[in-house]
Amino acid sequence: MLKRIPKFFKKKAYQLYNSIAFYPILLSIGFLAFGFFMLWLEYTPAIDAIENTLPSLIIRDAKVAITLLSVLIGGIISLTVFSFTMVMGVLGQASSNFSPRLLPGLVSDKRHQLILGSYLGTLLYCLLNLIFLGSEASDETHFGFAIMIAAIFGVLCLALFVSFIHNISASIQIHRIIENVFDSGCRQLTETKEKIAKGSSMRFSDIRHWYPIKSLKTGNYKGFDASLISADLWEKIKEISVVCCPDTFVWEGDVVLKVPVPTTDEERTNLLLALRLTSNREAPDGYYDAMVQLMEISVKAMSPGINDPGTAIAAIRKLGQLFARASHIPPMGVRNHLKFGSIAERYMTVKTLLNKIIVPIRQYSKSDKLVLAELIVALCHVRKGLPENLEAMNVLTEELDCIEREVLENFEHEKDRRELLMPLSS
Repeated sequence: MLKRIPKFFKKKAYQLYNSIAFYPILLSIGFLAFGFFMLWLEYTPAIDAIENTLPSLIIRDAKVAITLLSVLIGGIISLTVFSFTMVMGVLGQASSNFSPRLLPGLVSDKRHQLILGSYLGTLLYCLLNLIFLGSEASDETHFGFAIMIAAIFGVLCLALFVSFIHNISASIQIHRIIENVFDSGCRQLTETKEKIAKGSSMRFSDIRHWYPIKSLKTGNYKGFDASLISADLWEKIKEISVVCCPDTFVWEGDVVLKVPVPTTDEERTNLLLALRLTSNREAPDGYYDAMVQLMEISVKAMSPGINDPGTAIAAIRKLGQLFARASHIPPMGVRNHLKFGSIAERYMTVKTLLNKIIVPIRQYSKSDKLVLAELIVALCHVRKGLPENLEAMNVLTEELDCIEREVLENFEHEKDRRELLMPLSS
């Protein structure tokens, strides 16, 4: 039971960090703390020197100060509402035109969160000063410098609003979305390869006669958190084999883990607690999720309601590059957990990636010459990069044979067939 507490807090921390409210909350707290600091600073001797240096910028009239704060509060509320409305509009457009999987990435855009947090923080700062000016404890001779800071924050909010308009209009451009997804996938691929390389020299036992552990619930597998397993249990089992691949849907009763020694019910529960299963299929998870996003963008672009071959071609080009890099990842990698033991994790094979990523594009674009030609070129590029992996070469050749049959069935003119199948003969 105690092991569930850190897992619960880790899950909540992950959700909070990836929510749109994370940075706005932090900035709001910071601005509020700065507001209290400014109210304290107004009664210190150091502030008098500053006010004497800039007398023309210091407001001495309490009514003018209250009016200025009221204007700032009303204006910033309008900016905040308008900005949130634009964010929601962008999210809705991205979901309907491209892919719902893009929403976590757009929501967690740190630039938008920082701008919205600055709005809310400035609003709280102005409200705090307005409340202070209206209270009985206020001193009409001690508020000028804090009001000047509030005016500066207001000007900065206007500059941030212009920046926000630029960022939000750029973030919905499809070429920018595709490029961001591709960059994210490249980073995740690099991290995965580095993790596998660290454990490449480690030997792992034959798991054919190991003891299976079945899942107690249903969900999408998103990772294995070894830190939740107790040290005593690690000392006993030494090694763990994770049977399922990332983003695999796990049913209750499926075998998800294998260990070399028998375990009790309590120990099995402890091991299963380390599995990260979620009902949210759109939750981002490594390079495979980036490839799925590009696939869904391509498929969505080829739907009859959108019919945008240019977007599909751009997504396929980036997808081909990620596929070529992902094809060099071995089916299983081993990583060490501190000094206790090792964990064997499985990764998507070339065959699995073809079935989940390439086949949907082939089915939706089989009658479009430009998109199908780009898909053939991408797969030929992937195949050329695997001269030593005969199994992957055979799988790619089989997929290209399926595309060849699609070309012969859907294109009547010999010229179209010849141009589409030309890369296959090179």
